[in-house]
Amino acid sequence: MQQDERLLKRIARGDKDAFVALYDATAADIYRYLEVLLGDSDAAQDVLQETFLAIWQKAAHFRGDASIKTWLLSIARNLAYTRLRNTREEWLDERMASEIEGEDGLATFVQIWRQKEVARAVARLPAHHREALELVFGLGFSYREAARVLGCPEGTVKSRVSYALKALRVHLRHLQASEEES
Repeated sequence: MQQDERLLKRIARGDKDAFVALYDATAADIYRYLEVLLGDSDAAQDVLQETFLAIWQKAAHFRGDASIKTWLLSIARNLAYTRLRNTREEWLDERMASEIEGEDGLATFVQIWRQKEVARAVARLPAHHREALELVFGLGFSYREAARVLGCPEGTVKSRVSYALKALRVHLRHLQASEEES
């Protein structure tokens, strides 16, 4: 039996130390995944907390059909989509305004602008393509593991990742061309 599975069984019995250990082992990856889905660090933090509350409440319901990490990410995903459906809030990044005020303001601005352009390109991808990309490249899941989280065939995940990468290449070539013209 894996360590995470033992922790989950202990959590089902109300073991708070096991809960903290599982949180410490998995929260960073779940948070990063949520941040990609939600596009907002505060919302990702909120949903992370909701996810672990659900884990505490549902630990006894884990059937073992998938890995613990897949089960945890599925809970997080469902809560994130519920939040997206319910809030539909626009998120504005205020970091740029505060960071360009220093000595290296222009260089910092250009660097942030490039990061934001890549983030915008990723954000323009359909949600199911962004999600597949984050699972495979961001979290290092195999296509099979990503398919379990997403509830679709492995070939579908491969197709989504391939589409996402092609779309990003086109956008980044366009970005590079516009920079060269300037």
